[in-house]
Amino acid sequence: MKKNKSGSAIAIGSAIRHRRKQLNMTMKELAESTDLSIGFISQIERNLTTPSLSSLASIASVMKVDIGYFTDVPKGAESFFKKKNREFFSLDNPLIKYCRLNKDLPGSQLRTVMIETEKGYVSEKVFHEGEEQIYLLEGKGFVVLNDERFDLEQGDCIHYISSTPHQYGSDDSKCLWLFVGTQNLFPADAIKSSNHKA
Repeated sequence: MKKNKSGSAIAIGSAIRHRRKQLNMTMKELAESTDLSIGFISQIERNLTTPSLSSLASIASVMKVDIGYFTDVPKGAESFFKKKNREFFSLDNPLIKYCRLNKDLPGSQLRTVMIETEKGYVSEKVFHEGEEQIYLLEGKGFVVLNDERFDLEQGDCIHYISSTPHQYGSDDSKCLWLFVGTQNLFPADAIKSSNHKA
């Protein structure tokens, strides 16, 4: 979680609302530009729910900032990455944590993230440009594409075009997922988070 100059914590939703007002953008404009519902944006801004990494990346892109503007995230991994060096981070949601696995290579098209979810976690349904592949490393989970549910067990994977509305989660199992996709989650050329004034 980001902190302001006084050292106080800034919730992601509050930071999003602050940036939106800086840009004189309405909630409707933000929702339409990110393909998220106004209701969901409203819940985020009131700190009633936390967006997934994918949704936060979409919001950041529309607002012309890096997701580091809204929350602290680790730097990209090295080309050779040891298991002992895994560094998980959260977006204020205790049910899900992320670990960056890809290096910030010039012109890179792939983003690789390890995701750890607690039982009962279900992501919001999103869609965006690109493609994604999810490999379930541990646990039992599911992926929903449009309205079709695919149940995954350890070792199962699914590959799809990201413009298909999709969500994932688990009913009664803690899961470890490997996500590989082309959505620009951590754009290196975005406005740096040091510009954050909230």
